[in-house]
Parts: sequence; structure tokens; C-alpha cells
Amino acid sequence: MKFAKLFLNAMIPEWIKLYLNYKLLKTQLSSSVYIKKKIKLLKSKYKTKKKYYKQEKQKLLENELVSTKIKEDLRGFCDTIKDDLIKIQSFLIWKYQDIQKKNNKLQEQIKLMKKQLEFIKLKQYMGDETDFKKQMQDFKEKQYILKQTIYQFYIEILQYKSFVTSNHLGLIKILKKYKKWSITQFRDKQFESLVLSEVMNEIMILKKVPDKCSQLLNITERLLLNNFYALNPKKGRYNLRKYQQQKSVKGEILFKFGLFIGFALVLLTFIFLLRIEGYIDPDNNQNQHSIFQKMFPCFRGLALFIIYYWYLALDLWGWTHFRINYKIYLGFNHHFSTVEEVFKRVSYFSAMFLLSFVFYSLQAENIDPFSYRDSYTKYIPLVLWCILLLYIFFPFTTILNGPGRVWLYKILAGAIYGHFIKYESRFTFCLDQFISMAIPLRDLDYTICYYKTIWQTGEIHDNECFSSNRLTGALIAIIPFSMKTIHYLTRARDKGKFWHTDEMWNFFKTLLATWVAVLSFLANKHYVYRIIWIPFAAFCSLFQYWWDLKKDWLFFEKGSNVRFLRNDLGYNHPCIYYFIGISNFFLRLTWILTVSPNMYLYLNITNKELFIFVIGFLEMTRRLINNFIKIEKEYITNLRSLKTTREIVYPFANQDKSNFQVIPDRLTLSGLYLNEQDKSDEDLIQLFRATTNMLEKSDLNKSDYLFQGFQPDMEILERAKKQEKFQESQIRKIKQENKNFRAQLI
Repeated sequence: MKFAKLFLNAMIPEWIKLYLNYKLLKTQLSSSVYIKKKIKLLKSKYKTKKKYYKQEKQKLLENELVSTKIKEDLRGFCDTIKDDLIKIQSFLIWKYQDIQKKNNKLQEQIKLMKKQLEFIKLKQYMGDETDFKKQMQDFKEKQYILKQTIYQFYIEILQYKSFVTSNHLGLIKILKKYKKWSITQFRDKQFESLVLSEVMNEIMILKKVPDKCSQLLNITERLLLNNFYALNPKKGRYNLRKYQQQKSVKGEILFKFGLFIGFALVLLTFIFLLRIEGYIDPDNNQNQHSIFQKMFPCFRGLALFIIYYWYLALDLWGWTHFRINYKIYLGFNHHFSTVEEVFKRVSYFSAMFLLSFVFYSLQAENIDPFSYRDSYTKYIPLVLWCILLLYIFFPFTTILNGPGRVWLYKILAGAIYGHFIKYESRFTFCLDQFISMAIPLRDLDYTICYYKTIWQTGEIHDNECFSSNRLTGALIAIIPFSMKTIHYLTRARDKGKFWHTDEMWNFFKTLLATWVAVLSFLANKHYVYRIIWIPFAAFCSLFQYWWDLKKDWLFFEKGSNVRFLRNDLGYNHPCIYYFIGISNFFLRLTWILTVSPNMYLYLNITNKELFIFVIGFLEMTRRLINNFIKIEKEYITNLRSLKTTREIVYPFANQDKSNFQVIPDRLTLSGLYLNEQDKSDEDLIQLFRATTNMLEKSDLNKSDYLFQGFQPDMEILERAKKQEKFQESQIRKIKQENKNFRAQLI
């Protein structure tokens, strides 16, 4: 693999604008490479005639077009690397100081934790057991939070070390390319000596920083093991090592996945041909064994669950491909499934479902040699449902993706009651998934009713199990919406304000959707509710669509360089967003039928069960694109604040100084202050100062980075954004110039 690709893969997504612009630097050397190749061709052409070779070479190098072009590119190379040095150096100083402050604060938190534990035990020893259990419970909760904070801090150090190592290698590589590819006689020696000295000094600094990071990692590891894993340090080390592991992809996975896709397509084609021949007809009531008569909803719910799983896998692939950090928002720690693992699991479920579906279809339709012989085949959907639910709620955490299920249980618990304790937006995100899964959940309810009737009466139900006739069909849509309204009230409570806030509008928007579902259920009782449902549903769909674009996806941002969108785009091309925005409008119109299970009855649809399947499929598609953009928007929010981990929380209050800043509000790069706790790192700080002072003395002191008193993260990022836009335009410009340059030489 080429270094440029390795360099890109090693980047921290939220800091991607702060790395060395390796692509631009290589582009600025491309004209020199082209001329060197032409010289090499001349040498091979005049191998036996050195006199002619020297004449042609000299003629080529004295060409005014060649000399002007190469000098401009080499000068641009030096300017680019100088700007990148300032960008990298500024972030290094700010982030290093940030890490030191957090380290000091964590050390203090450990001391406070020990003091509080001693105080609680002392009160118990003295016989004062008033509220002892409550105090211990509160202490254990804070202790758990502090442990998670140390894990997050450990990740931050690893990311900082990765940032330093990547830029260190990048500078070394590009410097080698410069010496190898550039043509000596076109170099500006005086200007080059200044730049190269700065690059070498930066390389010297970057070489020392990983050792400091390793020391800090060891300190953090000891802090965690001594205070939280004293009885089982092996488990703590195992968890920490997971953050550093890189999961490799086996070459055989692609072959197996391709084999499964081919097998699945054959089965789907076979099912389609059966339908063309008149079999598996959902409206065929003549054949008592017809699969699509009353068994179809049992299979439909399974199919929609599997489609949803496939869409989750596609979302995961998209986030990974476009380097969208979904782990922060979803709250993954050291465990998360790779794209290959997710595709592997969903392939197993899909193969099991398709084989069972085809087997049951042939049996139920009396197609030889699979004539309907055994009544036990009617339990096939029940067996499949049990396998699916067993996988989700399997009690053991050591097999079948156990840590993933533990994460799911925590999210579910947070969505149901955890938001009362601490609100997190991912809890509402979880409820959104349940809203989209209304149809498969109704089909699960139908399946339970179907088999319950068979076991109780020995006969198939008489239409009473269909969702249009059951209160549970409406409750499946109403309950998630009602819980979402409580979520928004909780968030408003935490913020201390409700009126004229996004929480207020979210509350009323969700309440309106709840009433749409209620009116749909009441439409069975009286036609008046059917008439009221229409304006409610229309207004709700339009309001939800506008909210998706404006608030949930941050489209129509003021001052955006991309029309109707926003400045920062996680995906490569604006057309992706335009396509998703337009398709979401039509999918929102079908979404209203998902939350209104009875209304399709009044649309004069002949094939109602298949129509519900199509609506469910479209709703799963809407959830696919909604998740795809929702997570990207959260990633952009994190990118704008340089946030690479979840919020670091310090649970133990300091009685002497209850509020102290993790990062100073104002930081001067040219005079980075040094407190008592930082004396152990004085040699590294001095190196930072030396480079910064040298940069100030050069002609680079006009940079926005080097003025007194600024907010580091915002100023660094704003400068990086401006530089990125300029450098992207430079790449396009240089490529066009190179094309014209080569055409003129030919």
C-alpha cells in the first residue's frame, strides 16, 4: 500500500483538517517528476551519444516554460509546508497543554475519590450509619463515571500520539521526495535552507512527543489498574489493549460474501418466478394451505427485520468508507463490530430466512416433490422468530457478540428510563429506530396472536389478529412517540428552558405525530376521525420533512459555500445530499402510513398485505438515509469542536475549588506558560517554544495562529478550514497547469 493511502487511513477523522497536506505537496512536485522522467528518457535514447544527451538535457532545462513552472511549484511547495508547520505546531501545543491539564485533574479526582471513601467508612466506623447505603450507592456511581473518564482520556492520548506519529512520518517522507524529485538548479537555496531547518526542527520535536505520550499512557494505565482493577489487573489491561488493536480483514471474507449474494439472488429469482406462475398469492383464499393467506405477516415481519439489519450494515459501510466517526455518538468503547462482522451476521440470517421461506412455500402450495405432508411446517416462522429474538436477548456475554448485546441493553435502558438520570441524544436515536420498525413489530404481535389462537382453539384465527383490529397495533406506534416527548421535556429540564427552544418544537412535533397515530386507530370507530386525520397527517409530514433538513441535518446553513447545504460535508459530493433531501420528501409521505396502521384500508388497495410490505420497505429505506445523515451531522458537530471522544466528566467535587478550567480561556503560543505540574515536561515545552519563536522570526509571523490571546480550538480550526479550501483550489489549479504544461512541451 502506498504511503499516501496509509497516511489517510491513519488520520483521526475530527482532526483531518489539521494534518500535513501530503496530497498538495506531492502535486507541487509533479512537474519536477515529469521533467526528470523526460531527462531519463533522453538518457536512454542517447545512451551511446552522451554529447547529444547533454545538449538535449541542457536545452530542456533552459526552456523558459520549464524553468518558470518548476520554480513556481518548488516555491509553492516551501510555502505550503511552512503553513502546515504552523498549523501542526499550533495544534500540538494546544492539545499537549489540554492533555496535561486533564491528567492533573484526573490525579486530583482520584485523591478526592479516596478521601470520600475514607470519610464514608469513618462515619460507619463511628456508628453514624445515616444514609450510609445511599452514600455508598452515590459513591459507586461516581466511581464508575470516573473509570469511564479515564478510559476516554486514554483514548485521547492514543489519538494525540497517532497524530504526532503520522505527521512525523509524513514530513520525513515528503522531505525525501523533495530531495529525490526536485531539480537542484531550480532550488532557491537561501529560502530552502530556512524552510528545511524549520522542517528538521519540527521532525526533532515530533520524534520526542511519542515517548512523552507513552509515559503518560503508562501513568494512566497504572492509575486505572491500581484504583479500579486492583483485584483483577489482567481484565483492565485486556480492555486497554483493545483500544490499540487493529482488526485485520481476511481475504476469504470477500469470496464468501460474493458466494452468498449469488445464492440469495438465485432464491429470490425462484420466489419471483413462483409468483409469476400464480403461486404464493396473498389474496388467494381458495387453497387452504396458501402461504400468503394468513401466514404472510409472520414472514413479512422477519423479512423487514432482516432488511433493517442489511440497511444498518450499509450505513456502517458508508460511515467507514467516508471516515465518519460514528463511535462517539453511539457510545462505543473498546468493543464495536467491523463492517465484515456485521455483513457476515446478516448474511447468516438472510440465508436461513430465504431457505425456510422457499421450503415452506413449496410445501404449502403442494408443488411436487415438496407436497404438503407435514403440518409441523407451519411452525417454521415461529422457529425463525425465536432464533432472532434469542440472538438479541441471549443471556451470555462471552459468545454471539456479547459485548454488542450489552451495549444494546444499555441503550434500551437509557431510552426507557435512563434519560431521567442523564439525557443523551443517542437514547432518542434509539427510539427513532423503533418508530421505523412499527410494521415488523406489529407483525411480531400478529405472529404471537396467530400461534396463541392455534394452541388455544386448534384452528387459525378469524381475522382478529390483524393489527387493524387490535389496540396493540396502534400502541406500537404511539408508545415510542410518547416516550420521545418525555425525552424532549427531560432535555429542556436539563437546559433550564423550554419555551422558544428546539426542545419545545421537538416536543410539539412529536406530540403531533402521536395524535396522527391515535386518530388512525379512532378512524375505525367513526368516519369523522378519518376526515380529521387527513390535515393532521399532511401537516405532520411537511413539518417533519422541514425539521429533518433544517435541524436534524443542518441544511440551509447561513453563509454556506454549497447551495442549500452547509460548509462542512462529511461525504464527498453535494449530489449525495441533494439526492437524499429529495428522496426523503417522498419517503416522508409513505412514513405517515407506517404510524397509521388502519388508513391503508381506506385507499382501495387490492393487495393489502403486499402493500404493507412495500410501505415497510420504504420506511426502512427512509431510516437508512436518516441514520446515514444523522450520524454524519453529529460527526460534523464534533469536527467543528475538535472532539474525538465522548464528554470527559469529573464526578467528584473539590470542596476547595469547585470549578476550575480544564483549558485556559486564553493561551499565547509564543509564550506558553508553565505551571508547577508541567516541570517534568519542561524540555519538551522548551522545544515547542524554540520552534514557535523561530517561526515568529521568519516571514511566517503574519499567520492568524500567532497573535496574542485567542481561543485555541476555534482559531486553529477556522484557520485550518481557510487553508484547506485554499489548498484544494491549489491542487485543482496545479493539475490544470500541469496538463497545459505537458501539452505545450509535447
